[in-house]
Amino acid sequence: MKRIIVFLTTLFSLYFFILYFTDSKETNWHFVAGLLQSIIAIIGALGGFISLSGISGKMRSAIVAASVALLAQGVSLMFWVYYVMVSGIEVPYPSLADWILALSRIFLVIVLIVFIFIYRTNVTKYRLYFAVLLGIITGAVVYYFTGAPEITDKASLTLVFFDVFWGIIGVITSGFAVIVLNLSGGKIMKGIRILTFGLIAVTIADLLFVFRVNRELYWNGDVSDIVLLISIAIVSYGVIALSESNKRIEM
Repeated sequence: MKRIIVFLTTLFSLYFFILYFTDSKETNWHFVAGLLQSIIAIIGALGGFISLSGISGKMRSAIVAASVALLAQGVSLMFWVYYVMVSGIEVPYPSLADWILALSRIFLVIVLIVFIFIYRTNVTKYRLYFAVLLGIITGAVVYYFTGAPEITDKASLTLVFFDVFWGIIGVITSGFAVIVLNLSGGKIMKGIRILTFGLIAVTIADLLFVFRVNRELYWNGDVSDIVLLISIAIVSYGVIALSESNKRIEM
């Protein structure tokens, strides 16, 4: 399953890079880009659910939450493509796709919370304060440089909500991710490390999208979609790697 993810991600990334350098940005080839991202997400979700056999406890909860998040991501992207190709809305933001995507991000935060509980025995007062400080700094930096939203009087309530939501969830996700990496004290499973870095990449992709949409720079298949494709692949790979490494430890 991991090899399939790596192969498809490489193939789809090449596709995205070709789209990026084409003159027209509104072809059907651009509009189906979301389907490619959706395929990776759904493969990752299926891989996570299939690998649950023999896994219990908090690690099982983390894999389930990550798999649900990937499945919601895939469904969200399918709705996005539907709006673009069937309804003729070039950039359907905000829409039902965003509500489903918001659910995905909430489950990703749950994954990080579970990881924090897993490593709670490593917590010392100094490490906790240091981890929280690093988390706040990282979240603020990611938010400021990639997607601080512009809220104007012309923006709808739903648009304002999602602009603010992506900012807040981005800060929480990146902050918790740094806390997990710090609290692990270097004794971190490979799958958790990959998955955590993947969640940081997802945050960057989300905020970069909001940044570009609000400045009318976004088009289907642009740089934020490339980052999203890679981040989904990292999370999908991490979910499967996490289940494999956990099974080896239990054996």
